Amino acid sequence: MLLFLSLGYLLAGHRAVSGLPLASREEPVSCDSNVNSRSLLTILSGCLVTVFACTWVSVHPNVPPPNQSKLARRLGLMLVAVIAPELMVGFAARQFLDARWFAKEDKSKGDSISKGVALLQGLWFIAQCLARVHQRLPLTQLEVATLAFQVVSVFIWVLWWYKPLDVEQSIRIPGIEFVPSEKPKYSIAHSLLSVYELTCLGTYSEFEPLTSTFVPAFWSTHGLHWVGARFAKSVAIQFLFGTTFGVIHCAAWNTYFPSAAEKWLWRFCSLVVASVPLFLTLLALAVHNRWVKYPNATRMVEKVIGESAIGIPLLVYVVARLILIALSFTTLRALPPAAFVDVNWTAYIPHL
Repeated sequence: MLLFLSLGYLLAGHRAVSGLPLASREEPVSCDSNVNSRSLLTILSGCLVTVFACTWVSVHPNVPPPNQSKLARRLGLMLVAVIAPELMVGFAARQFLDARWFAKEDKSKGDSISKGVALLQGLWFIAQCLARVHQRLPLTQLEVATLAFQVVSVFIWVLWWYKPLDVEQSIRIPGIEFVPSEKPKYSIAHSLLSVYELTCLGTYSEFEPLTSTFVPAFWSTHGLHWVGARFAKSVAIQFLFGTTFGVIHCAAWNTYFPSAAEKWLWRFCSLVVASVPLFLTLLALAVHNRWVKYPNATRMVEKVIGESAIGIPLLVYVVARLILIALSFTTLRALPPAAFVDVNWTAYIPHL
């Protein structure tokens, strides 16, 4: 009898111990159950503040017209930098390669400080994204888009580091009388080609520096001598970072999307953004070489190129960029729980 009672006691104790539930270690951790967590507002505000601050500092406008404020031109260039940052890279590369010297008497004393702070902010955001990838934490689509923008912006800062951020004191050149003239009207094809010529090549045939009171937004001082190595370098830099910008968007190829339609739309637009800059850059080289060899050629070729070879890919690129920007925000409505887990920085501190 004592033996049976002892056996029953042991069995009852075993059932009591084994009946305790154990939480699965594979269960995803949400922001409510983890101290190292972040909220949706933190993700959204961090990306927006980073993009705005870095864009504000990275954009270096030329001298605006008398009837246009510096703020209006800066905001316009910021919009271009958000939609097509590779154009800003090409613009900065042309001015960097063409600059023979820089004025030492720069009146803007806060340039290096503001650029340095913005550069550190951008590098910190890139480090956060790399740490999340290393710790197998998912990045949101907004963070991927911001990361692509930051990589391009860092190189823009390097190229424009010595260019004054804001021209605060004008230099008057006496002896030149400004004679206003009526602006000629051009066809849509010519207008499209002029915009692409100015943004991608930096040339502007109607601009005369000695009689103008402003500098076009994307103009850089060079002439036909730029058909050599420096022009090829600037175009190569623009193509390289334009493709890099699209490839970084492709990094979100297999990340979580709320719907299959959004996933395939993101994939298609990422490929468009990565491939169109290559086509437009090769086209820019071909058009520039033709203008150098045949400066007095008929303008019919220019119209055909402007309507078909330039207008359609450029329109597709802009639409794809706008879709990627929209998807970056719409996908925030349904994020996986792991997206709210913050980086564990203590893992990178050496322990004794």
